[in-house]
Amino acid sequence: MANEKQPAKPKRKAVTEDTLLVSVLKRYFKYAGAAVAIWGFGYYQFSPAWILLGLVVITWKEKHNKLQQKKIEISQQAAKNEKEAILARVEDLPSWVFFPDVERAEWLNKMVAQMWPYIGEYTRTLLMTSVQKTVQDSASVMGSFKFVNIDLGDIPPRIGGVKVYTEKVKRDEIYMDLDIIYSSDCEITVCVKGVNAGIKDLQLHGTVRVIFKPLINQVPFFGGLSVFFMNNPSIDFNLTSLANALDLPGLNDMLQTYIQEIIGNIMVLPNRIVVQTAQGLTVSKLRYPQPDGILRIYVEEAKDLVKADLSVLGKGKSDPYSVVRVGAMKFKTHVINNTVAPQWNRVFETIIDEKDGQFMDVEVRDEDPGSKDDKLGNVSIELSPVAAKGLVDNWLPLENVKTGKLHLKLVWLYLSKNPQMLNKQIVSNKQVGKTKDSDDLSSCILMVNVDSARELPLLSQGSFMRTKKMAEPSPYVFWVLTTEQSVEEETENLMTEPIPDAKETDLDEAASKDKPAPSSPGSPTDSAPIKPVSAETVKKAPPPQAVQQIPKAKSPSQERETDVRQRKTPSVSSADSNLGSYRLGRIQLTLRYSMQRGKLMVCVHKCTCLEALDKDNFSDPYVKMYLLPDRGSSSKRKTKVINNNLNPVFDETFEYGVTPQELVTRSLEVTVKNDTSMFSSSKKEMGMVLIDLSKFDIQKASTDWYDLAPEEQLQKKEIETDI
Repeated sequence: MANEKQPAKPKRKAVTEDTLLVSVLKRYFKYAGAAVAIWGFGYYQFSPAWILLGLVVITWKEKHNKLQQKKIEISQQAAKNEKEAILARVEDLPSWVFFPDVERAEWLNKMVAQMWPYIGEYTRTLLMTSVQKTVQDSASVMGSFKFVNIDLGDIPPRIGGVKVYTEKVKRDEIYMDLDIIYSSDCEITVCVKGVNAGIKDLQLHGTVRVIFKPLINQVPFFGGLSVFFMNNPSIDFNLTSLANALDLPGLNDMLQTYIQEIIGNIMVLPNRIVVQTAQGLTVSKLRYPQPDGILRIYVEEAKDLVKADLSVLGKGKSDPYSVVRVGAMKFKTHVINNTVAPQWNRVFETIIDEKDGQFMDVEVRDEDPGSKDDKLGNVSIELSPVAAKGLVDNWLPLENVKTGKLHLKLVWLYLSKNPQMLNKQIVSNKQVGKTKDSDDLSSCILMVNVDSARELPLLSQGSFMRTKKMAEPSPYVFWVLTTEQSVEEETENLMTEPIPDAKETDLDEAASKDKPAPSSPGSPTDSAPIKPVSAETVKKAPPPQAVQQIPKAKSPSQERETDVRQRKTPSVSSADSNLGSYRLGRIQLTLRYSMQRGKLMVCVHKCTCLEALDKDNFSDPYVKMYLLPDRGSSSKRKTKVINNNLNPVFDETFEYGVTPQELVTRSLEVTVKNDTSMFSSSKKEMGMVLIDLSKFDIQKASTDWYDLAPEEQLQKKEIETDI
């Protein structure tokens, strides 16, 4: 090795010698040139002042160039990072000098204040023309609705601070938080049927996040705009005219809560307002982006709570419960009476779209029936540190009270496309379900986008004089998960324990596989929020069918099939078969037993081809159920009444607490009845179904159609069976 390295040394020396030779030659010619120049000045008898003038010019130019270059470097460094540029040149800064992340925007507030009178006039014109007409056309009782007074006042909204995120964001997006403060002197009055009501002195404070995404190379340089509140904003107002009658302690709180829920359903996470600014952009990707993760909340217990109730001997105890709020989502534990150390052991789950900047608020209250519940303290937790740690399990002191602590456990679950993590998460969920009071915990999520509906039928509505008229419906979509089937390719993102390499996943491919059909102009458009889906097993769904028809109904005495089937819609070609064996119609039910909760869940979907029992050739059906042999109030379940409809859709779910051993000895009696008045002569009974639960397979859910039978027929069958 040593012999191999020796030839390299002379080569390195030769290079050094060549470099020194070039330097010596440069220095020689430099000095020689200077000597020749001095000889020339003397030979031609030039004044020495020319030499001094040239020296001054050269010196000034070099100094000027260095100063100019230094200014450029400082300005470039300040443009990149102002804080580091200043600290690098100032050794000792005063204590009052700091560099906040949130910047003031007084220039924007001055512009808004200058434009506020014109904004108020535009808002007044918009409400008096478009909004007023929309409200009048929304319902017949609102035909007399009108704005009497619209005054936005002289105090404009202010932006308390602006923060732009530069870290942990992609290159094609901009995140900006605005602290909105609106303490107005506005007054708005409306009139309905000659009755005036209104609000004044509206107060609103909250943090609005604005996302510019994606950035493009065309004006306005971003393809879409998303606006939403990170957390529920604080709202306060005063009522005027007749609405002032609601300005009571209990009613005012209810009204404020209702308004907060309306705002939350519009623009508090996970809801948001999306504006498309470029053609070809899929708005659903902005409205429902990939979530950051799932937050599992364990509300364990509390201790040393304030004694809010009064007793004969002085201070008693409390009846505490907890309310958890994450964005627009709200969860509530059960009430534990007469204690200051409750143990709830409750588990909740919620999807977190934006963890940075979002908080979770937990409030402990004392239940007081008949009056406003007392506050026993609250605590607020930032979610970004929880996501970074993965698990937080602490006793937290309650704020705004003298004593009290709350035990919370927060688990952050990332989204993963690894199917091997699914079984691990299912096993973990079962273990948690055995020790905690919880609904079915989720192991994966399903994202569903409801695009539009077309050609909906007109509904027959009854007026005050019992006359019939056709009116446009007010449609909404009701989702019920009735089977364990799901599409494996579209449920790639699974809830797993925190793993470092699972933070960057993408749902765009999974969410865009099934593109919605284009909607006609004027069709209602809505989208369902993303909700966790419990998946005991993930199976491959059967291929779609071109035409779906109601399968042939089962008799209650026949053995039930064990294969789970999807809900189907009635076909016009099979109208005669839809009448059922007794020509009284049919009913669709889903039965499912939850082993974790020990409950039988019955979902009443719909009825078809019911008998017209009223004089107007309609009926007002509803469904009533009993878990036999118990016919008491604890076993009674009842759906809502669907007026003037022979094909009602209920989609309501009911639960019965029963063990698997007791379930085999029970029967489910389902009765469809017609809602009639006290003095009506219309028939009330429309048909019955009796389901023997001893033949029900508790391991699987089942959705089936059943023929409605007369009550006498079922009673006759029961007698024959007993004999």
